Amino acid sequence: MKNANESQLRLFNMKEGISTLTHHPSILLIGQRHSGKNILLNELIYELDSKFKYSYIFLFSATGLMNYKEAWSFMREDCIFDTLDNLKQIIRERKKSGSKKPVLLLFDDIAGMTCVGANGKRKSVKYNEELDFLSCTARHFFFTVVVSIQNRVLCSRTLRTNCSLSFLFPAKSHDDTATIKNEYLGLCRTRKESENIYDSVFSKPFNTLCVEGYKSGCIKIDDYVSQYLAPFPIRKFKTKSLKKKINFNKKEKLMKNEEQKNNPSELNFRINIYKDERKSTNSTNEYEKNEKAILNG
Repeated sequence: MKNANESQLRLFNMKEGISTLTHHPSILLIGQRHSGKNILLNELIYELDSKFKYSYIFLFSATGLMNYKEAWSFMREDCIFDTLDNLKQIIRERKKSGSKKPVLLLFDDIAGMTCVGANGKRKSVKYNEELDFLSCTARHFFFTVVVSIQNRVLCSRTLRTNCSLSFLFPAKSHDDTATIKNEYLGLCRTRKESENIYDSVFSKPFNTLCVEGYKSGCIKIDDYVSQYLAPFPIRKFKTKSLKKKINFNKKEKLMKNEEQKNNPSELNFRINIYKDERKSTNSTNEYEKNEKAILNG
């Protein structure tokens, strides 16, 4: 048994940790600017997409469209929103359709974003009713939710306590430091032990405290708390939904090229139109069902 002076948490394995999940998780990242959140977020999305193979990935971010090529090139640009208003529609359409296709909902750089509440008034992200709803029920609708914020005060306690996984970067205020110890290191036997664990984890640059909230039957701190350092350099990849979009565009381009080769004469203009309409109906029918209502999930 470790004593209070040699507290050292085990290392969290991202690949194994995500692969063993039996449900769609809600995940929270808390860290100030330049803490390393984006590097961790990139690795997290890669492992999540490898496991769940999302039909759609939606990003809600005030800056997502501005830095798309630098930070979000692995996903579809047309699935990035700079307001939270679309979130309500996504949830409503998923309830209505009953679809079980896996969907990833990302929230990054949302501090200044607002939405219209049930009372018709605009609310800050901390009081967003949809986010609280998702933190409790997302797994039942086959939603994976990942929220990346700079400070714990930007999200509700409901969201923080219902997360399957939480990655915490070092706090830069005494209040936030105390909150991390109180909310996440409660199974430490002494205050000295929690302080040693905190100091040990955050003695290394970009290291995080990983809280595996989905685990049950925990009776000691090692059962559900570990530490994680995201690999660098950042991983380059494309998500499954982006690959699907790219492949579809390639097929459409090949189809048009074939039509031009087979019917070069203007005399076949009417025939080409008829063929285009018929082929478009047959070849894109399934894809357009999703495209017509991209928010249907």
